Amino acid sequence: MLTVELSSSPGCEPVNRAFGMSLADVMEKIENDQTLEPTPKKKMLSAIRTACRVFRANAKFVPAEPRNLSRRFKDISHASTGLGQGSWNNVRSLTLTGIRQAGVRAMPGSTREPLAFPWEALRARLSQKHHQYALSRLMSYCTTHGIAPDAWIKGCSTGTWTLSKMRA
Repeated sequence: MLTVELSSSPGCEPVNRAFGMSLADVMEKIENDQTLEPTPKKKMLSAIRTACRVFRANAKFVPAEPRNLSRRFKDISHASTGLGQGSWNNVRSLTLTGIRQAGVRAMPGSTREPLAFPWEALRARLSQKHHQYALSRLMSYCTTHGIAPDAWIKGCSTGTWTLSKMRA
């Protein structure tokens, strides 16, 4: 069962973890990321804190959802933040970079990961571009979920894979 703590402000609740991460979660992931060099880590964390200050919001109340953040950034001019144009551009860019670094996908259903080798080999055998395009989502989905082409074919022939399982 998921529990959500309430803030002291009436009508304000932290981001429900079942629906995604907050900027506070992103900051925690960045702080604990051992693969990041100290300087980029500090810059991303500073940018996220600056964005929250400009939004006048606590980081745990701001969803780490790129589309939502892009809309919020779009409505704010650099002049209203007290920052120069270049600094404001850096805050926006580094905040979204930090979100991606924390593992938040830019758009649900999309992936920037390359296809697994068996799927890439199968895609290369498709001679027509429209066939490659038509199967690209299936191949990306299977790559993300670790499903090999042979397992997919076997699952289809036995009725193991159904559309409802794909959507889950």
